[in-house]
Amino acid sequence: MDDQPSYESFKKILDSMRLEYNIVRVEDLLYKAVKNLQERINPPQINGSTVENLETTLSTSIELKCKKHGNKFICYEYDIEMLFGKEFLIHKYDIKKEGILFRKIHHIHTNYIKKERIECHSDSQNLPYKIECTKYSDNSSFELFNPRQSKSFIEDTKNPTIDIFYILNPEVKELTYMDKYYTTIKASAFMDLGEPKKNPEINKYGNRFEYYTRRFNVTMTWH
Repeated sequence: MDDQPSYESFKKILDSMRLEYNIVRVEDLLYKAVKNLQERINPPQINGSTVENLETTLSTSIELKCKKHGNKFICYEYDIEMLFGKEFLIHKYDIKKEGILFRKIHHIHTNYIKKERIECHSDSQNLPYKIECTKYSDNSSFELFNPRQSKSFIEDTKNPTIDIFYILNPEVKELTYMDKYYTTIKASAFMDLGEPKKNPEINKYGNRFEYYTRRFNVTMTWH
């Protein structure tokens, strides 16, 4: 009997698995946004050059304003912002001729970086269940998904964020006084597809949670 895990240790393992599951849900969802945004950007076409993909990143900010009703949190307001970044390394090759009859030839190799940025935004007051994006290079606007996909994306972003909050704060369900107050949950996520994924480092202190794998990093706070 003494060798059997206690209820507390079993619950800790279970909570860790649930936490990882919900973070992966967010990661998979944001990767879907990255794939969609990449289709909006064409590699530069420059004569006499080759183009190399250098960096693909997505920074995401999520803010939820919620209130406890019974055993559930209902989020009345949300704000989601995403900044997509794509960098290309361009190798340009030129030939310069000098001298009599241009017999002297110089091969010139120049490297430079071209950056593209797309900013996307949705919020419950001004853009409910729409994700509007702006491409920096030409200031063009577009919607990231169709209306049905946008609603699904936003709900699928909110739900695991709330679940993570619950896992980190199990006592919330028992605190009846919280029914009278709003709780603001803020989460920021950074995805870098050029980085390898390592075993996660997880930290929680006070009202702050951190999850770090190099490829996908999350910070969450609440008050």
